[in-house]
Amino acid sequence: MKLNLRTSFSVITAGMVVIVAILLTAMSYRFSKGMAERLTIKNLNDIVTEVAKNVETTVSREFTRLEVLASTSNIQSTQNSLREKADYLSRYVNVKHEHRYFIIADTNGNAYTSEGTVVDISDRDYFKTAMGGKNAVSDILVSKVGNQQALYYAVPYYDTDGHILGALCLNTGIEFLSDFCKQITVGKDSNPILMSNLTGAYIGHVKKENVENSVNIEDQAITDKGLRELADVHAKMRRGQSNSEHIKIRGSEYYVAYTQIPSTVWSIALDYPASETKEELTAMSTATILTAIIVSLIAAVLGMLYAKSISDPITSIDKALAKIAKGDLVMDAASIEDQKHYTKRTDEIGSMATSLNSMVTTLSQTIISIREAAAQVQEESEQISASSQTVSTGASEQAASTEEMSATMEQMASNIKQTAENAQKTGQIASRTSAEGETGGEAVAEA
Repeated sequence: MKLNLRTSFSVITAGMVVIVAILLTAMSYRFSKGMAERLTIKNLNDIVTEVAKNVETTVSREFTRLEVLASTSNIQSTQNSLREKADYLSRYVNVKHEHRYFIIADTNGNAYTSEGTVVDISDRDYFKTAMGGKNAVSDILVSKVGNQQALYYAVPYYDTDGHILGALCLNTGIEFLSDFCKQITVGKDSNPILMSNLTGAYIGHVKKENVENSVNIEDQAITDKGLRELADVHAKMRRGQSNSEHIKIRGSEYYVAYTQIPSTVWSIALDYPASETKEELTAMSTATILTAIIVSLIAAVLGMLYAKSISDPITSIDKALAKIAKGDLVMDAASIEDQKHYTKRTDEIGSMATSLNSMVTTLSQTIISIREAAAQVQEESEQISASSQTVSTGASEQAASTEEMSATMEQMASNIKQTAENAQKTGQIASRTSAEGETGGEAVAEA
């Protein structure tokens, strides 16, 4: 099938736009995929770092509260009993911050709660750390008073001479840790988790039952092979590492970021399904493809319009050239208007139209000159014809005279010929007479 210029230009333009769009879509998808992965991991790292700071701030606030109380004269006094100090502390229990009660202990771990209960905490790690002169926060423990899951903050307290008198502790609820996890949702349903580095169990989770049941991924991975890679991450967290990885959880791909929470033995992690990133990339690719289709259609329309602006003048000029080739230099009114319009253009089309008009004008003038020359030649030919007729008449008369002279010459030649023949005969007679004379002379002599 033969395509005209307009169609060819439109097809080529649209084809080039489609090819470029496909290449750009493929390149953008590949580039965007890598960029999306990097941004996802960066965002996860930023989130876990921010949550870790918030948890650290909460822990630090409780340490500050305890340190302020430990620096009061009632606590530093060696004259006040543990029970009196516990009674003093009861007024500072803040239920809004999930405080349950304070514990004041001597160096042997013998203690009173702010509720007046006697308790022995000598076996608790947080007490041992405080007796070493350091602040401490425990994992989730079951309290010896009330048999509840709780967190314990502990700081050493001193007398006025700087000698350790014991440990000042605070029992709080654990719900605030899960509340931190609930406050952060990434994507559809991804929430951070808080984990104990000592036991590997959850201490903060969007599902509180996972905390209450002390769910441990490393233990579950023993029977659930789909959790192995996640268990490996939890093992690294327990070793105090911070990182981000691309792992599989039960066959599905996830990005996971994890870090340590300063001043604690806790760590935080956040996993995010890679499928959600792919969905976003797919949506972006779809939008890109639709945009490419729209741009291709627009390009095709613009290409057709542009091709029309080129093909129409060329078609008009082609028709004019075809008429000129047939010898018709007369253009109709429409062609004249088209040519006037095209000559106003400043591009190659305008130059072609101007050249065509100049050619037509030049050819017309040439033909007029040829016609005038032909008329002049015809006039001169007629004059030559008349002169030729006169010459022809004189020639005819001359020919007649020549024919008459020729006849006379022929008569003369005939007479000459006859005379010659007669002379020949006379010669022959003379020869015979001479012979006869000789014969007669011989006869006379013999006689």
